[in-house]
Amino acid sequence: MGVKPEEELEFLDESDVANDGFQPVGGGGSGGSGSLFGLEPRTTAVGNWVLNQSKHPLTALFHILFKVAALFIYMFGSWFTTNFIFTFVLCIILLAFDFWTVKNVSGRLLVGLRWWSYVREDGSNEWFFESLEDMAEISPFDARIFWGALYATPVAWSLMLVIGVLRLQFEYLPVVLAALLMSGANIVNYLKCSTSAQNKMKGLMESGLKVGANSALENSSFRSWVFNTLLSVTSNPSSGPRSNPNDQL
Repeated sequence: MGVKPEEELEFLDESDVANDGFQPVGGGGSGGSGSLFGLEPRTTAVGNWVLNQSKHPLTALFHILFKVAALFIYMFGSWFTTNFIFTFVLCIILLAFDFWTVKNVSGRLLVGLRWWSYVREDGSNEWFFESLEDMAEISPFDARIFWGALYATPVAWSLMLVIGVLRLQFEYLPVVLAALLMSGANIVNYLKCSTSAQNKMKGLMESGLKVGANSALENSSFRSWVFNTLLSVTSNPSSGPRSNPNDQL
């Protein structure tokens, strides 16, 4: 059965929709500001504050996420599965992810520090502790997140070690020891990086002062001013009590 021309389907335009009284889902106006299913995007005040304070919010998130995830699986993994091997392996993987993230990503971006080692041809290791030259680029908020989480991790795992020993759960102690070794290695090496950065900054300040003093002494106008000042001080006679002319009569 053929379709008559007057019965052919046509696309509706905006005027037809407005005349029929049709409103988009979500109650949006003509400007199209309404969202699907009437849900408006919301941002919390805490989220905005974190985004404003941090220069690398995603890095700070993963800096904390892997640590919390490893502790969560260690404490509550038995609630979800009775397979000890699965829980053990998952904890080790999360700890390895956290170690790699802190060593190679979060330390470099959040505090401008990096440590690494190089294996020489004779088999010995050469350690390098690097720091950003301009520490003004580092956000204080990111630095507090980095050092706070870095120091809190061994404290939390030390508590897990004490609880495991008291409850005689020795099968999980290798996980705790691995966590303590990895977090301890990051703490020790990043402290060395921080000390190296402070020494570098101190050396730069001392060299800057020396260069400034040398440039000032090499300046002829400055030398002449110092010389004239010293000459005027040394050549000025000491002012003594003046003699009264009446005393000579």
